Amino acid sequence: MSAPRKAFAHTDQAIELVRQWLAGDPPWQLDRYLALAMKEDRRLGRRDRQALSEAVFAVVRFASLARAALTLAARGELPADLAGLPTLRELPLDRTFSIVMARYGREQWPLRGIEKFSLGDKLGQAYSEIASRAHTELPCFLAWHGIDPAWEPALRARAAASGWGEEALRAFVAAQETRPPMWLRLNHPDKRATVIDQLSVDYDVEYDGDALAVIGPRGIYDLQCWKDGDIEIQDWASQQVGHAMAPKAGETVWDACAGGGGKTMQLAALLKGRGAVHASDIRPRVLDEVSRRAKKAGFHNVRTFVWQGDIPPPLPRETEKRGGFDAVLVDAPCSSSGTWRRNPDARYRYADIGDLPALQLRILAAAAPVVRQGGRLVYSTCSFRVEENEDVVNAFLAANSGWTLVRQGMHGCPERDADAMFVALMTRD
Repeated sequence: MSAPRKAFAHTDQAIELVRQWLAGDPPWQLDRYLALAMKEDRRLGRRDRQALSEAVFAVVRFASLARAALTLAARGELPADLAGLPTLRELPLDRTFSIVMARYGREQWPLRGIEKFSLGDKLGQAYSEIASRAHTELPCFLAWHGIDPAWEPALRARAAASGWGEEALRAFVAAQETRPPMWLRLNHPDKRATVIDQLSVDYDVEYDGDALAVIGPRGIYDLQCWKDGDIEIQDWASQQVGHAMAPKAGETVWDACAGGGGKTMQLAALLKGRGAVHASDIRPRVLDEVSRRAKKAGFHNVRTFVWQGDIPPPLPRETEKRGGFDAVLVDAPCSSSGTWRRNPDARYRYADIGDLPALQLRILAAAAPVVRQGGRLVYSTCSFRVEENEDVVNAFLAANSGWTLVRQGMHGCPERDADAMFVALMTRD
């Protein structure tokens, strides 16, 4: 838990923010919603916004604990199939806030106006029972750490696929109640000493190669190293995707689902100015962001194009002469369950993955043909769910001959204080 701090804004404001967020159909991504909602209220200062954001995130992070405690208090039992977002909408917010304050720590609650919130006898007994049973029963352990017990089968499937014992599984679950540090990546390793000197003025800095974890209250956007394009925000686990691709100077690579371009920038940095990165996405506007970031970082070897993800794209002339791309990355759309620590609302927004695995397989199969013989194909998601990861890779290999799986698995949490990413590396025979 964070250190005690002086309270500024009021808890009633946080309740209203949660109520408005839940009214969305579907609710917005929580951090974007809060940024917009609080920007419009000019009465809020910077510290008010920080305190409100922290409180709202705490409510969403521990909403499943509130659901479990309320259910136990009402029924006298804790079912293993608690619902996700529809039930979250139905929670009585006053009692939900009481449970969250108790779990978060009332003495550390960042807002004023907590006097009227209390558990009461029956709810307090249910809350205490979940806490005591968490030591021996995984559903209660999940609820205590803010995870819907209905996620137990998916988590046990992940543990089996990754060879996690019970201790590692519980470590992964327990980590979900905390936010990992901000991870940065060096765009230009030769500037490492200068960047670390700048960051160390305001942050505690830990580093692992080109990955830097920074802890401190100041925002990075006014730092000179950020303005100069020397650093990017990219989680440690996400950085392992680029290392799996391992692009060599002079190669031509393709980031098929580039999004905002975080991994594209990493690939450009690893090429050290020699070779080319082609980045595509279904959304033209996000490719504008890729180009902007590349220009800011001084990467002149990034090319962008729109790709619908249904058929292989036409090859650039120089790539066609080489027989295809040296390496292709498919960072597929996913449920984002590996980012729950930063985005606890994803637990509810993506409780049902629906047709995602079919979409993931379709994109992977459409991108694979443009890898040259002997080239590399990397498939990644920021999800821990086996259905989106190993199952997709196995289905692709079963339907497409001429590929060898080199390795696959999860990176990051629980071994690292980071998000969780799945990465599979395949080579074309």
